[in-house]
Amino acid sequence: MRIKLLLFWCIILLLAGCSNVKTTQDQNGANLMSYDGGIDGFYERDLDDDGAFPNNQSSTNYIELTEDRPTIGTDQDKIREVVDTFDGVTPGSVFINGNKAYVTVHSTDSYSEKERDKLRHKLLHDITKAVPRYQILVRVHDGDGE
Repeated sequence: MRIKLLLFWCIILLLAGCSNVKTTQDQNGANLMSYDGGIDGFYERDLDDDGAFPNNQSSTNYIELTEDRPTIGTDQDKIREVVDTFDGVTPGSVFINGNKAYVTVHSTDSYSEKERDKLRHKLLHDITKAVPRYQILVRVHDGDGE
């Protein structure tokens, strides 16, 4: 008797698990991400919205909320302006990656290691005051400036 009851419940569970339930969602869930009629497909809406953030601007870096807010390019220009205030050096490449700014400075003079470190620390101090949101890494190439 117990075996018949156990077999009966196994068959019921097997049939219940194999039912053919139809859903509106396909295998990868793409129907949830589509825009059709009254259903709001947030994924496609966000992809179609080209004007959300200007190019060259991090979407998470709200410096200002105005239309002419600073971009990464304006931060790079500001760093170059600070380097231009020093005598005998010219700005080289300025790369910003995340919260780090990599600054290369070229000098016409040749410096000893101690003088180069002193110049690098002055540059680091002034650039950090101009753009405090970045971790500044300065490299000084001496004897190759214009």
